[in-house]
Amino acid sequence: MGTADFGGERAAFCFDRSEPWVIRWWGTESFFADMPEGQVQREWLAEPVAVDLGEFPDAALSLEGTMNLTFFRDVEPELQFSFSTSGQVAGIETIVVPAGEIERTLHITFTVGGEFGEEPGHPPDMWIHPEWFLVKWENTFGFRTIELATPWE
Repeated sequence: MGTADFGGERAAFCFDRSEPWVIRWWGTESFFADMPEGQVQREWLAEPVAVDLGEFPDAALSLEGTMNLTFFRDVEPELQFSFSTSGQVAGIETIVVPAGEIERTLHITFTVGGEFGEEPGHPPDMWIHPEWFLVKWENTFGFRTIELATPWE
C-alpha cells in the first residue's frame, strides 16, 4: 500500500497466496508521517495464520494466535499479545475503488478480540477477489480505509 518506506503514510502486508482462495498472513510494516526517522511499526505473527476463503459462505472463519510488535526493524518484539478473530460472509458484491469497478468480491465482516481488543463500533470489513486479492479494507486499526489503487503485481 503505497511505497512502504520511511516518511509517509504507507504499509506493507506480507502474504502468501500461492494457493487459490488460501491466504497466509505473516505480518505488516506500517509507516506514519509523524513517526521519528527510522521508526516503523512492525507487527508479525509468532506462527503465520492461514485463511481458507474457499470454505465460505458455509462456514464461519475463526483464527487466533500471538502477535509480536516492535517499532524498529530487525529487533526482538517489544510487546506480545494474543488475538482472536471471527468472520462472517456479508455477501458477494460489486464495489468501486480507485482501480475501477470490481465485480464478484467476497465481503467479509470481522470481529476482533483477545488482548488485541476491538475498537468499539468499528468492526473491520474486507472485500477480497480471487484475482485482485485484497480490494478494500474498512476500519483497519492504523488506516481507516484501504482501497486498491491499481492491480496487484
